[in-house]
Amino acid sequence: MVQQHLYNSTDLFSKATGDHPHVFSAVVDSGCTHSTTNSFSDVDPKSIRKLSKPLNVGGVGGDILVEYVGRSNWETFDDFGNLLPFNDEVFINEDLPYKLLSPQSFLAHHKNGTKTGRLEDHFCIYRN
Repeated sequence: MVQQHLYNSTDLFSKATGDHPHVFSAVVDSGCTHSTTNSFSDVDPKSIRKLSKPLNVGGVGGDILVEYVGRSNWETFDDFGNLLPFNDEVFINEDLPYKLLSPQSFLAHHKNGTKTGRLEDHFCIYRN
């Protein structure tokens, strides 16, 4: 049920944006350890590398085998309209039906891409 809802939402968003290659939706998944993309064009081509041992990734993305990782080259806007780089090490698998964004993985880096050292300095999830 969840898989179908996410697929339908992603498909609807794609249609609404005219399938523009520079606009995409992503599932923000606080339970995933690493962000995952379904397109090699989302990462810096020079950063793509094959994992020495493929990883089986489960969860909301389904059961997929990841063989590649790379540095995302996404951008977003803040509340004031400033363009911000949105870079993170991401798993790559073109069979994934949608992109997964791990907020804790992204926020564990400084703006220049270096590790912050402490996730707690930047990120907290509140839930009820």
